[in-house]
Amino acid sequence: MQTFGSQGYARTTVADIVAGTDYSPGAFYHHFANKAECLWAVIDYRRDIRKSWADLATELDPAGTTLEELVAEAYARLSATLEGTHAWTMVMVEYYRAHGHEPGVDRRLAELYEQWIEEVAVFVRFLQANDLVDPERNATTVASQVVAFAEGYATHAMVHDIDPSHYPAVLADGTLRLLRTERR
Repeated sequence: MQTFGSQGYARTTVADIVAGTDYSPGAFYHHFANKAECLWAVIDYRRDIRKSWADLATELDPAGTTLEELVAEAYARLSATLEGTHAWTMVMVEYYRAHGHEPGVDRRLAELYEQWIEEVAVFVRFLQANDLVDPERNATTVASQVVAFAEGYATHAMVHDIDPSHYPAVLADGTLRLLRTERR
């Protein structure tokens, strides 16, 4: 995860992945057929460690917590679980550029994206159920907007070399703006 996050998908080699570990390239190939398969294992790992937003919703008491506090906590936890790998959108773009022509890649990426949106939609529904977000808004649409904003900001920050320590606050602010948008 660290190597893909710091070097990107295209520049990362198997030698880079095993560097600093007790594993050899041969051991890598015992576990993975190629770099792409390793990336998908990392994607699964990231999903497991980031805790879904739904879990966060059940851990916090909405009665004693503001919308701002809930969103800030969500992004603080997400940032902590990413272990400094904030450039993941760019990693995925590089992966798609290298493998998008292969059978099944579009479907697999679409499924991954749908999972991300559903995780955020569960959080939005929790906020709606607790009268913190307009219940008339479509939670999946709001979640799609939040994910698009987060990916757009991550890409912008990567291209313009913005300090990753700013991510949680900026993402929380933008997400709050999206959550507060009234239905028209």
